[in-house]
Amino acid sequence: MEPGPNGASGASDEDPAIAEETGEIPGRLDPATVEAIGDALQTYYRALIEEPLPPRLLALLARLEKK
Repeated sequence: MEPGPNGASGASDEDPAIAEETGEIPGRLDPATVEAIGDALQTYYRALIEEPLPPRLLALLARLEKK
């Protein structure tokens, strides 16, 4: 697509008139996408919290507690 007079590509997600017609706000994710990202992050961090600490870190913490 050729650039418009202001140098923009003319993509529909950047055109305020089309955004107004569709009810979409340029640069915003739809609620389903936001929810999917949130679910994926919760799953990732839940798994991360449940992982055991590496033995080297446990040894370091034990040494620090002694001081």
